[in-house]
Amino acid sequence: MKRNQMIRLMEYPLTDAGNAARLHELFGKKWVYMPKFRKWMQWDGHCLQTVKAETLCLAAAEAFENLAAAICHLPATTDPQEQKQRLSALNWLLRSRVPFHTRTAIKELKKLHMAE
Repeated sequence: MKRNQMIRLMEYPLTDAGNAARLHELFGKKWVYMPKFRKWMQWDGHCLQTVKAETLCLAAAEAFENLAAAICHLPATTDPQEQKQRLSALNWLLRSRVPFHTRTAIKELKKLHMAE
């Protein structure tokens, strides 16, 4: 993941809706909510396949953990504002790995997909 993308992902609100926006940016059109079928579908490179909500929640938790790890590996900064932003984002992302937050982020992501 490039530094610019990581900075952008850190700038989303530290809320479940912000996590949904992060997931939307990270997974793009790989995850699609199909209102007609009331199901999530995942693009596997060849076709769309139904995916369970639990699978999405696990993938979301992994994405939050990977983003937190990437933040930890950013080069050091002397800017106190950026240090504060990194620490806040890191703490939020690590707390967001729990099922309550991943489920809520997926619900918010569904709203984003339905609004498109």
